[in-house]
Amino acid sequence: VGGVLPPPAGDASVDEGYTGSLALDLALMDRVLEVDEASQCARVQGGIYGPALEAELRRYGLTLRYYPQSFEYSTLGGWLATRGGGHFATGPTHVDDLVQAARLVGPGGASESRRLPASGAGPAEHRLYLGSEGSLGVITEAWVRLRRRPQARASATVVFPGANADDAF
Repeated sequence: VGGVLPPPAGDASVDEGYTGSLALDLALMDRVLEVDEASQCARVQGGIYGPALEAELRRYGLTLRYYPQSFEYSTLGGWLATRGGGHFATGPTHVDDLVQAARLVGPGGASESRRLPASGAGPAEHRLYLGSEGSLGVITEAWVRLRRRPQARASATVVFPGANADDAF
């Protein structure tokens, strides 16, 4: 995995305190650890890619139904750290609405928010981590809300008549 290379010495844009960067590879943190079928939630590691997550959930007849444009090339941890939006989703389009709890590892150690279905008592701790872009630590796992997989799938094409392609559109 690559990283960010520091600019050359003497570059005016470099802050004097800048000493480098860190790149983490979460490729081995790619599992669904636990599925709670009764509450339709799963505890998932942050390094799992979208297709692998959906394939694992399919065994339980469940789905996250979250499909960002980068679905094939991005991970649950990345979706959470960037507070991603799933433009091809059916239902909730932002990952915030699908997270029940999160675990983060930072310089001061690990922090894990409580798994609660919902609460009106102040801000939810896991929402501090969503969109943090790694500034608070690395999101290593999360409890996510799921739904039953659809029983049927359909699509349709609509053609508009016109003299040429421009008129038809």
